[in-house]
Amino acid sequence: MLDFWPLGRLCLIRDTRNVVTGQHTNERLDIFRLLWEKIPFFVLAVGSSVVTFIVQERDGAVQLLKTFSLQTRIINAFVSYTEYIVNMVWPVKLAVLYPHPGNSLPLWKGIVAGLALVLITVLVIRKARKIPYITVGWFWYVVTLIPVIGIVQVGLQAMSDRYTYVTLIGLFVIIAWGANDLLSKWSHRKMWLGTLAAILLPVLMVLTWKQVQYWENSITLFKHTLKHTSNNLHVHNYLGTTLGMQGRTEEAIEHYLQAVRLKPDYVEAHNNLGIALGMQGRTEEAIEHFLKVSQLKPDDARVHNNLGNALGMQGRTEEAIEHFLKALQLNPDYAGAHNNLGVALGVQGRTEGAIEHFLKALQLNPDYAEAHCNLGVTLVRKGHIKEAIARFREALRVNPDHVKAKYNLSRVLMMQQKRLF
Repeated sequence: MLDFWPLGRLCLIRDTRNVVTGQHTNERLDIFRLLWEKIPFFVLAVGSSVVTFIVQERDGAVQLLKTFSLQTRIINAFVSYTEYIVNMVWPVKLAVLYPHPGNSLPLWKGIVAGLALVLITVLVIRKARKIPYITVGWFWYVVTLIPVIGIVQVGLQAMSDRYTYVTLIGLFVIIAWGANDLLSKWSHRKMWLGTLAAILLPVLMVLTWKQVQYWENSITLFKHTLKHTSNNLHVHNYLGTTLGMQGRTEEAIEHYLQAVRLKPDYVEAHNNLGIALGMQGRTEEAIEHFLKVSQLKPDDARVHNNLGNALGMQGRTEEAIEHFLKALQLNPDYAGAHNNLGVALGVQGRTEGAIEHFLKALQLNPDYAEAHCNLGVTLVRKGHIKEAIARFREALRVNPDHVKAKYNLSRVLMMQQKRLF
């Protein structure tokens, strides 16, 4: 494209026949030379694409290829082409995640958007010789979006603002050279262009300042996204997680519930909802959601660990132990499950087994404060006071605000003091 304009190294239409000799010139060889010099860039592009696809496939981000039909992906691609232009002209409803509409996107929208793209493309090709920058700018936009337009769906998004950093250069080229041409016959052209810039730049500065405010923290970012998108179940889940980390459990539960209403088989939201309900002491409801997750994803060790915790809170220790063991069967290096199994065994008075799993948890994660504290409690029961004190102190070294470790350490030290007197 740049060889065509502005470099002028490539002519789309040229009669290369020598009128005198009747022979053709070697113009074709020049085109091959232009292609040959770019082979390293094509190789890099193909290599990058292959690596990206392999990595994303291993992470499960390409699974949506199976979820959405080719027709759905093409319709979304056509609509996204037009949406990107709208967001460029009026960048107000930008979002961190535009959820993929899936099969709910109307066919007519895709047809209208596709026809608009075809008509624009035909028009710019017809104007290629007269106004070359329109052709180059348009094809720059269309072609550079192809790898990320969603024909090969990678990730959860229908579109993403980050994909336009390179692509919109083409449209800005059209705007810049087009504005110059439109005003070329105006008197005081520089004054008009200066005035236009003086109006647009402050507007863009205000819009930028406004957008930056939405990125103040995760809560403002996700709330802004929910305001300008619909059926955004993933952002409901993300916002719930953020609120939960701030101790705003009730608000978190509302967003988790909204996520599972939108997608009843949403594993992450059910799991997070179960954790939040458990923190509120609503263990029966928590167990219900963990059981749902275990049905949807039976090979997830985290789910069995969480279910075991909820059952343990209800005093159903034997059932809890079964799920902790299942979690460790699926992931033998799961430090949290070793710790929780140790607690459950301790409740049953099986102190040797409890100590074994606490030590395993600490072997996997030496800075696991909760495991240090739980091991200390078990050692106290066995009468190993010095070793227990060392464990409580280690827990406080890792986490100076660990309430349980502070309480147990002070209690054990008081016991020792009474014995001395």
